[in-house]
Amino acid sequence: MPAQKTCSYCGERLATDSEHVFPRNLYPASKSVSRVQRLTIPSCNECNKGWSDDEVHFRNVLALAGEPNEARRELWETTIRRSFEKSDGSRRVRDLIKILRPVEIDGNIRHKVYP
Repeated sequence: MPAQKTCSYCGERLATDSEHVFPRNLYPASKSVSRVQRLTIPSCNECNKGWSDDEVHFRNVLALAGEPNEARRELWETTIRRSFEKSDGSRRVRDLIKILRPVEIDGNIRHKVYP
């Protein structure tokens, strides 16, 4: 009989979930069949659910950072935009606005992320 695993985060409770090391919400739907970077670790339900708000904020910040690409555009036009329409969407937008700072680059104003 295999030994029961404990949660990788708290180390105390029984691991009942398989938590993605790189959150699934970082991948657009077009990449859903990709197996690249889909590492998982054992976690308890409480810890697994406890990270979800942080993961969404992390995804939104990453989507704002750097130069646009197709995967980022797809996330922004689908998952991220829909998340702003939920009950906590206005808070998520405010959280992003708080960390954006206007910066002049090559004579143009761009916004940089300063968490």
